[in-house]
Amino acid sequence: MTRLLLLAFLCLQAMLMSADTLKGRVVDAETGDHLPNVELQYFIIPINDYYAFSYKTQTDSLGVFHITVKSMSKVQYELQYFGYEPFKQTLNVAGGKDTIDLGDIKLKMVPELLKEVVVKGKAKRFVMKGDTVVFNPEAFNLDDGDRIATLLKQLPGVSIKEGKIYFNEKEVHLKINGRNVADEELTALLPAEAVDKIKAYEKKSELAEVTGMNDGQEQQVLDITIKPGFMDKWYGRTRLSAYASDNYLASANMHYLSDTDPIGIYARASDCGSKTQGVWGEYESSWENAVPQRQQYGKLSYKHGWKPDSVASSYDQDSWSVNTSPNHLDTHQNFWQNSETYIDGQPSSFKSGHLYQYAHSLIVPLEFETELHFSPKTWIYASVDGGCSRVEDRSTADNVTYQAYQYEENPQNLVNRSRSENLSKKEGVYADANMRLTHVFKNGDLSIGWMPRWNRYKGRADSHTDYEYHDLGTQETLVQTSNNSSHHFQSLIDAKGSYQVVKEKLKIGFGYWMDYWRTHDTDAIIRNGDYDIANSFDRMKSYFVNEPRIEVEADLGKVWMHTVVKFHNTDERFDYQRGHLDTLVQRYSFFLRPFYELTWRTSKASEMKASVNWDRRVADLLDGTNYVDDTDPLNIRKGNPGLKPSSTLSTNMSYTMMFTKGQQMLSLKAGYRRTSDPATTVMAYNSATGGYISMATNADYSESMEAGLNYDRALGKYFRLTTAMGVNSSTSFGAQTLSSLDEPWQFVKQTNTGFHDYLCVQFQDAGWESRAYADVTYSEVKREQNTVPNQYLWDYRIGLHGQYKLTHWTFSLDPRLVGNTGYLSDIMNRNRFVLDAEVTWKTLAGKVQFTLSARDILNQMDQVYSYVTAAMRSETRNETFHRYLCLTFTYQIDAKAKKDKH
Repeated sequence: MTRLLLLAFLCLQAMLMSADTLKGRVVDAETGDHLPNVELQYFIIPINDYYAFSYKTQTDSLGVFHITVKSMSKVQYELQYFGYEPFKQTLNVAGGKDTIDLGDIKLKMVPELLKEVVVKGKAKRFVMKGDTVVFNPEAFNLDDGDRIATLLKQLPGVSIKEGKIYFNEKEVHLKINGRNVADEELTALLPAEAVDKIKAYEKKSELAEVTGMNDGQEQQVLDITIKPGFMDKWYGRTRLSAYASDNYLASANMHYLSDTDPIGIYARASDCGSKTQGVWGEYESSWENAVPQRQQYGKLSYKHGWKPDSVASSYDQDSWSVNTSPNHLDTHQNFWQNSETYIDGQPSSFKSGHLYQYAHSLIVPLEFETELHFSPKTWIYASVDGGCSRVEDRSTADNVTYQAYQYEENPQNLVNRSRSENLSKKEGVYADANMRLTHVFKNGDLSIGWMPRWNRYKGRADSHTDYEYHDLGTQETLVQTSNNSSHHFQSLIDAKGSYQVVKEKLKIGFGYWMDYWRTHDTDAIIRNGDYDIANSFDRMKSYFVNEPRIEVEADLGKVWMHTVVKFHNTDERFDYQRGHLDTLVQRYSFFLRPFYELTWRTSKASEMKASVNWDRRVADLLDGTNYVDDTDPLNIRKGNPGLKPSSTLSTNMSYTMMFTKGQQMLSLKAGYRRTSDPATTVMAYNSATGGYISMATNADYSESMEAGLNYDRALGKYFRLTTAMGVNSSTSFGAQTLSSLDEPWQFVKQTNTGFHDYLCVQFQDAGWESRAYADVTYSEVKREQNTVPNQYLWDYRIGLHGQYKLTHWTFSLDPRLVGNTGYLSDIMNRNRFVLDAEVTWKTLAGKVQFTLSARDILNQMDQVYSYVTAAMRSETRNETFHRYLCLTFTYQIDAKAKKDKH
């Protein structure tokens, strides 16, 4: 028996150790001579995973290289050689026992770089020191004034997107002189000439470094070493943007570079469709979805780090930091909405409205953060932040309701009109903290954390609404004032740890989560000068949660299993006073929430994953309380004491295959979800006033199914095809709109089906980059009742993107066709040809840059979306800052290193 187990173990090891080998030879395209010592960087990306393994090597004296792939993966490799054009290729490899001969790879010489090859040909671009790659900046093609970001982009696989650095689509952890850097914008501020060297390596998590156990939390690190003469100096950038529409943007970003005491300053003032997002602000929201807004924003940050000692030398240095970032924002926005409510046996109710909204906000935060190591195995992290905020909203809404079977604004069918002017103000203070103590031991770890939160707000809301009821021949003016306050406290304590029973095979984890929060809300309403006791309320709610959990991970070779069981129990108390209603509700609930995941490697070229999850949720206590809210006579809300909790079962499965021939990758996925007793809304309609009464209730069930297919293949050296298709189907039950909630509820079965297809062909070579794509979505909604119209929506986008780069110039053009059909409103059912263009010119060694951008040149873009239920459907269009011509000026501010005196 022992021999049989030993034989099985050896066979299993042999299967795990099997691998494909990629073999190739690099030669000169003209002479055919082999090229030795050609730099080769390649990435091995396991299928269905989000991480990549990076390797670097060189061709041997005969120009030959080998790449070993142990599992089913996508392999991306690039060849770099001075004086030659780089060569890139992506391959799908099964990870078996085959040797794949790539033959001779011919590199073309670049004539304009021949002189540079003579000068720099002896400089090595990198050297290997153990598992670390050390890059030499002097060996790369850089111009005077280039930023570190320009240097990073020349490292194979590195890209900078939206202010963040990625290594083959995996976010990079950036360090400068071995210290953590929270501000990736530094790479765009600091000159490349300040870099002495760059080290690339994978860093294990702090826990893995201490215990020696691999927890799968490796980070890809780029560590930039700065030359001494460039330290302890100021660097920065200024930016000015002028729009043809009289809008503007101005920003300044300054940073004091220091190993121990860095300082950051950022300031921005703008009156356009973008606002700052991220730490230092130069990443902005998408113009296509932006709204007109004015912003004044600033940030001041200081960090102090102690130099490493013998205790913490293997970790990031202990430090503390403080920063503040006040933000003032004014936003103007217009919405147009059409909605149709279906009433069985009666004409439907159609509502058309326009909403103008102005929002003003001022937030002044203050943050403090520190990390301290007591020993190599014990450390603490703490952060405290707080601040004050003030928010003001003004809005004007005009609505008209018609009685009609279809979309038509016919005065003969007029039911009511309303015009409302609203003003609300809210101000308060808040404070949060996060403290965590971690200790590791031989085969495991233990961590305890505490997160208290507190806030207190007070506000006032005023509204003036004029109602006109056409059928009744009456008018009504409603003036309301609401003085409200809220006080919230939360304390969350959690403990978690793990123990490795069998090294790299079986791990058991445990955890405990305890959450307590308490809120106190009051709202005193004055209605037409009198105190409205029926709708004023005093509400106090407390919530206490205990959730222990057990987690098991098992690695059985071809099969990997992960199981989590959570024991979730809550104790809720609700003290509610509204009008003559004074109730105290207490609810105790206990739910078991299991989760199971399995991964099965069915063969060397295929893999299957499956998961099952069960969850149970209770309804909000307020929705389950017997109350009536009629502050808006056209939209009255009632509570339902009979509301029940809902349960959800969800399953997901995926299957992936790879074909070496044709370098193809195919993945399939499917999912199913079923909810018992889902919450839905019951509505009653008053045909005389055009008002609604709504209440939450439980439907029988809802379920949904979806399936998808992804296909990827290379089309020669320069082209690549990518496609993603998906289908979906769902069934739900909504309540038909009635004339009274006292009538028996009639649930309507609604089915939603649709599909989505995305197809893209990419081309990339030298300075050219382009792609052609088509994105189509179809949605179909059907209901059981024949009196309710079905809906068929098409949304599609077909376009091209082209970009060409020269030494000082970059040109890009983005034409696309955007279309929508099936909407109620004709303004939404149209084809729109959208065109964007941009040109950039750099001068003074790249320190000065001018960019001319033209967005939506033909003035076609707007935002439209639809919302469909069993009782109604609504369509909304809102105004965006989408069409503009903008000229942007950017100037880099540098500090020069001091020259050595001899």
